[in-house]
Amino acid sequence: IPEVKKFDAEFSYNFFTPDEKIKDDGLSKVQGLLSTAEAFEMGEDKEKVSRKRAEIVRNLSKRVPRFVKFSFTPVSVKINSNYDNEFVEPIFHPIIVRNLIRKNLKLGKVHSELDVSGNAFSALNFQDGNIANKTSRLLDLSVDMRTEMEGSVADRAKLLNDATSPEVDGDSILSWMASGDDFKVTSVAHDGKKTIEKSPMEGMSKINSHMQINDKFVASILRRAAATHGPFAGQMSKLLPTAVSKQNAAKKKGRANRIMEDEYTIMIKPISTPKPNPSGTKSGTATKVIGYIIDKNEILPTGKRVKMEPIIIERALATAAIDTQVRYSGKYEYSIRSVALVQLEAIDDETDQLYIMSGLITSKPSSFKVITCLDFNPPPPPVDFSFVWDYQKNNLMLMWNFPVVPARDIKRFQVFRRRTVDDPFTLLIEYDFDDSWVPTPRSETPRLSRIIRMKGPKTTYVDPEFNKDSTYIYTLCCFDAHDFTSNYSEQFVVSFDRFKNKMVKRLLSPAGAPKPYPNFYLRENVDADVGSTNLTVDAIKVSGHDKMILFFDPEYLSIVQEGDDGIESDLDLLRGGGDALEFGQYKMQFINTDRQVGKNLDIFIDDLRIN
Repeated sequence: IPEVKKFDAEFSYNFFTPDEKIKDDGLSKVQGLLSTAEAFEMGEDKEKVSRKRAEIVRNLSKRVPRFVKFSFTPVSVKINSNYDNEFVEPIFHPIIVRNLIRKNLKLGKVHSELDVSGNAFSALNFQDGNIANKTSRLLDLSVDMRTEMEGSVADRAKLLNDATSPEVDGDSILSWMASGDDFKVTSVAHDGKKTIEKSPMEGMSKINSHMQINDKFVASILRRAAATHGPFAGQMSKLLPTAVSKQNAAKKKGRANRIMEDEYTIMIKPISTPKPNPSGTKSGTATKVIGYIIDKNEILPTGKRVKMEPIIIERALATAAIDTQVRYSGKYEYSIRSVALVQLEAIDDETDQLYIMSGLITSKPSSFKVITCLDFNPPPPPVDFSFVWDYQKNNLMLMWNFPVVPARDIKRFQVFRRRTVDDPFTLLIEYDFDDSWVPTPRSETPRLSRIIRMKGPKTTYVDPEFNKDSTYIYTLCCFDAHDFTSNYSEQFVVSFDRFKNKMVKRLLSPAGAPKPYPNFYLRENVDADVGSTNLTVDAIKVSGHDKMILFFDPEYLSIVQEGDDGIESDLDLLRGGGDALEFGQYKMQFINTDRQVGKNLDIFIDDLRIN
């Protein structure tokens, strides 16, 4: 049975629900299939199918709070058209296929090809999804055991490189010694699109090892392998009790001077009553892929794996599926198998009658994907920030609105104030209306007297300390249900003009300044038109220098992107080679403000690895 290729999974967070960390009931009606596979069979082009699928995902995002979306390449087996039976039907009805697979899974009648191909052998499948972090720690430990030097990571990598064989690449060692959290780098393009660049060790976690071991030796081999303290030692130790019982049973059953039946027969539980094959009728085997099974395990915080209900995909030409039954913050492990309906010849041992039987056989599982259901997108700052002076009560009211967030997960507002740009912001009030059943632990610890907990949101605040002689700078921020904070909203300088008897507000900074850097977008002249001048610009101002040293120190020399065909291509984000026409150039402009003259410096990067 052919294996499924290019299996991938991605978590999609759509909108907030108070019970999202507890319940994983999802939407059973749309669990599994997410494909317009029938469009392929009707001859529609892939682009049209892709548009249809995107529309399905958009509609689901409005109904389902969160789901894991799968994509994969469909498989097929050439239908043996010599047989006039159910195997040459155009396609089974999806509901029939789904019920057929689900029913026989519960009855234990869905067999793996690894088990069918050899009853006297045990099939083992190993994959270490955390091998990148383990390798990083082992490399650090190896260096620490050789020296106690307090050098940089590069120094330690050089030391380890000298201690290893010449076949080990030094750049790889330096990359592997990065911490596990550094294995993925998120970059944001000018259009706001985010991309995640993978580490050089990303592919190692996808390595999946299949093996079949004779039951007569399986326990002995696993016991020896578990004693080596390798990456799979823990998994092998857990399998030892079962392996010991299988090995003992195989030794009792086997004989050295005879061939056992298990060594040449195929044992399959039929899914229907076998049909006699009339004498003289041409017979044989036939196979047809009818769907897929996505096996699912939940990984608990203790590391224990809990087997979950498998996801059934009832279309052989499907290319996508979803799992709506996931908890927020839950960690899940997925692998996919193709399911084939097979026709086999069977012989009755007592009557020697030839029968035709049907069974379900799955392929070897794909490499598993580990998905942690977390959303890392911070909310935008509050919008429509405005001020109103109450002439009757002589106080200042601040008003704002929720930012437009499809997730609908804004749960806290904070109001800040300061006197000048040289002062830090002071928290005036925090409105906490988080209705999560299990609140996310907070990363900030504001004074309890500043926090007001409420059942519903509030978008106004009256500053009791502001009077007609005051001048303050105000701003806002908000938190979502997962404790991600927004940047600051617009910053306004607010005062009161006694001569005109009205409040005056001036924009000091547009929205988006990070919390640690409130002055990041300050306007140099608050009385000028909005956006006409900024205090922070992309320029360096220095005086009294006649020499400059320019360093070339990128974090990555190259970033590659994997295409649909699995081939990696360099994005050419950093060009070098010295030829301006072929590789481009970098320019730095120098301006002498006293003499009003300038000069451009052309910078070329020579790649010594090539030249």
